[in-house]
Amino acid sequence: MKKLIHICFCFVIIISISCNKENWWIKNSKVFGKCTDQCTGLPMKDIVVELWGGDKYATKRKQIGIAYTDSEGNYEFKYYKEKKDYWIELSQCPFTYLCFSNNNYIIRSKYMEINFSLVSASNNAQVNLVIKNTSPYNNNDSIHINITEPNNVDPDYSYWLPHSYPTFLVGSSIDTTSTFSVSGCSPLLVKYNWTVTKNGVTNSFRDSVVYSPGVTGQYNLNY
Repeated sequence: MKKLIHICFCFVIIISISCNKENWWIKNSKVFGKCTDQCTGLPMKDIVVELWGGDKYATKRKQIGIAYTDSEGNYEFKYYKEKKDYWIELSQCPFTYLCFSNNNYIIRSKYMEINFSLVSASNNAQVNLVIKNTSPYNNNDSIHINITEPNNVDPDYSYWLPHSYPTFLVGSSIDTTSTFSVSGCSPLLVKYNWTVTKNGVTNSFRDSVVYSPGVTGQYNLNY
């Protein structure tokens, strides 16, 4: 009789351990969202969305899943969320697309919506800005230049501008060229504003230029 009781007790323990081990794969979390074209508002299909876990800024990170947006631009992940960091990435960004979202890529709850707005990088234009002080000149000549893109959809579009603009240049031998990207939706409008002090006289100027997507333009600023 004692032997039979011992066998039954062991059987109950085994069942309990087995159930607990199976709990690890239960999908207790969900992250979902939509990818749309920032310029048209239309859904974007077949965008690669990746779900990651671990330390985002270290080598100890693991891809939890990968999804492709459907014809309506939707993606979804159902997964088991443990006590570690999780985040969403779009594999095409920032090279194929410029990606703007709610800037909340980190998953902070077990049920979360993260949407993305994308602009194709092929919609960009490159601009070579040539700045040259022409004769007659002297060492006290100066120019202050500011560049803005009023139609840029990126709230931090200054990332794509030269890091030295707005800038202030002094001297007689100014002859330099810098290149920057014009990003966003058409028309790709760039506004130039500059103030020149030359031979003791100061004047301000402004100009606006619309660039075509996918081309390299040039703006000559001779003063």
